[in-house]
Amino acid sequence: MRDIYAGSTEVIVWLGESGPKDHLGEMILPMLTADEIASLYQWHGDRRDLPKLAAYVSKVVEDRRKTGSAQDSIDIFGAFYVLSALISGVEASGIQELRHLHKSGPILRGFDALMQPRWWSRAWVVQEVVVAQSVTIRYGKLSAPWKIFSQAASQYERARLEANADSTYPYLKEQSLARFSRMILEIETTRNDWNQAEPVGLLSLLRKFRSRSSSDERDKVFALLGLVRFWRINEKKIMPDYHIDAIKVSFETTKSLLASVGSLSVLAGTLRYSECCDSNPSWVIDWNYPPTTNEDTRLFNLPWYCAGGSDGLIELHKQRVLKIEASYLDEVISVGEELVETTITRMRPVIMDWTKLCAQFIDTRPSFEHAHYIGGGSVGDAFWRTICGNLEFVKMGVNTSNFATTTVKKGFRKATADGSLAFEQLRSADYSHRRTTSIIGGFWQESNQPDPEIARRNAFHHAVECACEGRRFFVTKTGYIGVGPRNMSVGDHAFIPHGSQVPFILRNADRLVACQGDQIETLSSATGSQPTYIPAGKHAKAPEQQKVCYEAHSELYFVIGDAYVHGVMNGEAVRLETQAFWKTTSICLI
Repeated sequence: MRDIYAGSTEVIVWLGESGPKDHLGEMILPMLTADEIASLYQWHGDRRDLPKLAAYVSKVVEDRRKTGSAQDSIDIFGAFYVLSALISGVEASGIQELRHLHKSGPILRGFDALMQPRWWSRAWVVQEVVVAQSVTIRYGKLSAPWKIFSQAASQYERARLEANADSTYPYLKEQSLARFSRMILEIETTRNDWNQAEPVGLLSLLRKFRSRSSSDERDKVFALLGLVRFWRINEKKIMPDYHIDAIKVSFETTKSLLASVGSLSVLAGTLRYSECCDSNPSWVIDWNYPPTTNEDTRLFNLPWYCAGGSDGLIELHKQRVLKIEASYLDEVISVGEELVETTITRMRPVIMDWTKLCAQFIDTRPSFEHAHYIGGGSVGDAFWRTICGNLEFVKMGVNTSNFATTTVKKGFRKATADGSLAFEQLRSADYSHRRTTSIIGGFWQESNQPDPEIARRNAFHHAVECACEGRRFFVTKTGYIGVGPRNMSVGDHAFIPHGSQVPFILRNADRLVACQGDQIETLSSATGSQPTYIPAGKHAKAPEQQKVCYEAHSELYFVIGDAYVHGVMNGEAVRLETQAFWKTTSICLI
């Protein structure tokens, strides 16, 4: 299928018929010439659209929209008007149609209608757009090139952090536009990588499109294989095989990824509903279980960390038990509430509860901001760095020429001291905008002047979203603090697997597994090596390294998920492993 789409002149994406309440632009017909009427339903994303855009905001049409629009009307044409405005460089907060109390609702419902068709959520259709030379989107009578969607989404992302996140306006407008932008850019960034012949691997694709659905669970993996450009030299090539069930597909895919990457970091992110939700071991990733909203971004940021060094042993026993080398960190003694996907106002109370939890279990004398933290620095500094993953978001499109290419990755860089001020701003609601916000003639009137403090706070807010959404804050027995998976609990243990970028939260399995001459498959050796790629194809093959085991394994753990633990993310455990506290131990994951 990939070759068919790649060889086509144009791919037409059919979203379905328009609905009875959809406004496609008929209201502006009296304002257009015969030639302009002929192209009413065809959008171009350039100057050819200007006549109908001008007609849409004319007084005659505006009066019709006021009197003729039902409360539940769906303004598809208005959604395209907003897309055109974004492409032209107008920020979402500056588009008057979105600031109007009555006009904005139908337009946002228009966005929802465009993004509602099942096409957007299906796994198989990703390659239709990614590899195609030209893509046209059709919705009922309307047609538009893909570039209108991708350019508008990019422009929206570049500007969205400048709005005051404590104002009412972003709450009213954000959800539909943010969802639109996220769904479009998932595909567009992959399309760009494909066109630039980047070595796109299976793991990054699985993470990015994990939220897509498929009628056959196996297609969550199989549908993306056509987009894999390169396989690593020691990676077993996965082929679509509908003779095996979904559980086996998940097992073989996880095993192949562990062998190819050579690190337990592969298991970072959402694993499954619980550690025992099917017949697979807890370390096998169930790709059908949905991720949190910003999980792909969080996982993309993993290369900023090197908690377990570069090399680690991973052995597979009995085709079920993973034997690894790790440094034991500590036991979890307190866990905070989950930070769900939310606005900045709803996030604030959760963060405040986390600070109280931190102060409850850690000696914060003489003050929270100045008390000593076990991992170095102060407790206050450790806390704000923990909740943002010790990273800060750099506005997309910002000039980063002053930074080395290794210091800025996809909009993020290591957190600077400015994060402390941004954290204090996040803790305190900013209601100053209310003195400059009013409703005049049905429009939200609000200052749109750039505010560096607002941009800084919102950038910090976004970093916290990516690091903590769908996760919980925790404290360990010796005073380490961190953020981990939503299903972690008191009594779990934090380990740092060697070769892993991040620590993991594990749960004692209280059982024993005995090998009786069973074969051992070495997925990663402790010596490690730099990844090598070969073109995807019949020559992709994983070398077999096998021996046997007669050991009775007692140190068994369920994998709960990955974690950020402040003070151990830069290889401290590996560098200090000669000390008894950091001594290497062999454990097994089941």
